[in-house]
Amino acid sequence: MQIPTPNLRLRGGVRHLLALALSAFAAMANAQSSYAFNFLDAPGGLFNSGADINNANQVVGTSGNTHEPQAILWNGLTPTALPPTAVCCSFVTSSAAAINNSGQIAGMDVYRATLWTNNTPATLPALGSGQSAAQGINDAGQVVGYTSQTSNQHATLWSNGAAIDLGTLGGSSSYAEDINNSGLIVGASQRAGDGRLHATLWNNLAPIDLGTPSSSDSSATAVNDAGQVVGYSADRAVLWNGTSASFLGGLGTRASDINNLGQVVGYAFDEFSTDEQPHATLWNGTHATDLNSFLSQANKAAGWTLAYANAINDNGWITGSAYNTQTFERAAYLLSVVPAVPEPAAAVLAMAGLGVLGAFGRRRKRAAV
Repeated sequence: MQIPTPNLRLRGGVRHLLALALSAFAAMANAQSSYAFNFLDAPGGLFNSGADINNANQVVGTSGNTHEPQAILWNGLTPTALPPTAVCCSFVTSSAAAINNSGQIAGMDVYRATLWTNNTPATLPALGSGQSAAQGINDAGQVVGYTSQTSNQHATLWSNGAAIDLGTLGGSSSYAEDINNSGLIVGASQRAGDGRLHATLWNNLAPIDLGTPSSSDSSATAVNDAGQVVGYSADRAVLWNGTSASFLGGLGTRASDINNLGQVVGYAFDEFSTDEQPHATLWNGTHATDLNSFLSQANKAAGWTLAYANAINDNGWITGSAYNTQTFERAAYLLSVVPAVPEPAAAVLAMAGLGVLGAFGRRRKRAAV
């Protein structure tokens, strides 16, 4: 049975008001969010960097100088130095690379992969006697990174207290950068007889070659829960979506992270930079935004450039590092989303449209009784 379509006969004025209201709703829906900028300060550091951010908007990274970096957690704008695994040395050398939504932090302390749970550190077991580092963590607490061996390094998964060698694509070396909540792991590996690094996806611990779209070294840096992978090939940012690879922007770009909305962050030289510094960049689809557009003129005049965007969470908040061309300092930063406020006229029109639709619906209901 065919359902008849109601014959809506609206007067010209009402029809015009409804059209304006619909346009107002569209404008409200398409309004762009803005970002509020803050430096993330930490004591004793001239070279600070934000490495990752979780959905509670907690940021982890590194603070310090070139000789004594220290792992830092920022809750809001408040820094907390993460404690070392043991007091073994006359100097501090730790870094925090990733944080999951439970607040577990993966990184490195005294050149060994380390996991901080409730800010309490534990050294992760190594595959050999060499250096190891944790680079990524998922919400189940699985950690990925690498373990150095005699003459190479191998991508490593730490799960349930055990270290698992992820192997290579047939070559001598590999490393892992990120793991999603389904256990997909990304990084890079060498192939047999090929000294180049190839972006690599480990699915059920089996390595898959993602290729080298620029016919040069490539690496995968992040994977979201939908299986979208970002990274770079030579000097171009790349998005691997299933079996296809596409470039993000032009030359001199690199993608660092992707969230579950498909937003990608990284940096670009050629698209925005006129000062020979990389510019932190956000890609929404193919549209690129220079994140320096959210930096105040006062900060720009003081020599600051948002150089690298290292991570983005599912709220759209971004962290990375800024560089000062006058003092040569490097600072961690946070860009927090400020929801767009609809124009008053658009809101009034939208409410008027709702009123007209409600009144029209009541008229039709009374007529049908």
